[in-house]
Amino acid sequence: MKWIKTYLLYLLRLNTRVTKRRSINWMWWNREWYFISNLVSYGVKNFILMDPDVVEPSNITRQPLFSLQDLSKQKTEVLRSFIKNRVKNASVETYNKKFELEDDLKYFEDVDILIFAADSSNFKDILSDNITTPENILEKFSYRKNIPLAYCGGYKGFTGRVLPIVIPGVTHSLHCILHDIIQTNENSNFDFVLDLNHNTEITLSTIPETCKVISSIMSFEIIKYLSGILPLSLVNKIIFVEFKNYSLSQSEISLNENHTCLCGLSP
Repeated sequence: MKWIKTYLLYLLRLNTRVTKRRSINWMWWNREWYFISNLVSYGVKNFILMDPDVVEPSNITRQPLFSLQDLSKQKTEVLRSFIKNRVKNASVETYNKKFELEDDLKYFEDVDILIFAADSSNFKDILSDNITTPENILEKFSYRKNIPLAYCGGYKGFTGRVLPIVIPGVTHSLHCILHDIIQTNENSNFDFVLDLNHNTEITLSTIPETCKVISSIMSFEIIKYLSGILPLSLVNKIIFVEFKNYSLSQSEISLNENHTCLCGLSP
């Protein structure tokens, strides 16, 4: 049973390093329960949460840790109770609001990592100079305060995508990655995979399994960053998940002489 002892020792060491960290900032809508559940299982206990929504009936199918008793309650308050019931001496600040300006993020100036788990915007909207998306606001705040930012991605039906962790000055920005990937694949036929909002005439039911896969990949990547035990894998790339046939693929920034860097980081 040596392997079990080794694994438990690894988790104990990971917990010791993670629980000493400062707060994690969280802004979400659809994937929060899975992330919270995964991270508190590793011993993460300091959170600053922002979400304007209350629990609705549709949340119960996608986020099974919500219950009928939670309907109409603020999501942040339900999650606060969950964290405090799972982790000893947890610190949880909550803000029941939607951020629309950088100033709305002033509560998060001293965190270890920003996590954006809301529905992701259309890629072309993120890149547009005429449209301000939540991703744009967060990216500017992240770079101005030099705080790493985890974009969690999105899903529709069986198809999902996991966006990267961006570390200012170390990895390429989301703008830079998207610009390169869209240019590289401009003639390909995977628009639906690349942009989950593209094919709006198709109505797909969202299944919780797709959300679980995306959340598991990203939450472990966040733990790797916080602990420093393993190198990050989800940088400068986007992972695509096709749950109906259990396949994973990825698109990575080209990093060659033809690459046009938008964030000032040399290839």
